[in-house]
Amino acid sequence: MKCSADLKGKRASRVSFFLAWLWCLGLGWVLPLSVWADDADLGRDLYHELCAGCHGKDMLKPGLAFDLKTFPANDYSRFEKSVLQGKGNGMPAWLSQLNVDDVRLLWAYVRSGG
Repeated sequence: MKCSADLKGKRASRVSFFLAWLWCLGLGWVLPLSVWADDADLGRDLYHELCAGCHGKDMLKPGLAFDLKTFPANDYSRFEKSVLQGKGNGMPAWLSQLNVDDVRLLWAYVRSGG
């Protein structure tokens, strides 16, 4: 986890432990976006590689695709399901190409607003 790379010493250890603990509880999505800044950067790379063709560069002008800037910020499970299983004829399933960690990176990028 790269969340606390800028912190030093004992505080970094405590923060890292706390973040790992929240993640294990499945509560990582409730943390402020600034904690996951590195994840958003990694998610941007994935997004531009796989999603920008339909959802627009930096989520701008998505055309017929869903406007990800309007995706509910508290609905990670819906996001994960849509990405991995697809949605009807418009959204392909990415289960064979992405894992849950990849989806979390994409989520961090979507939450960042592009």
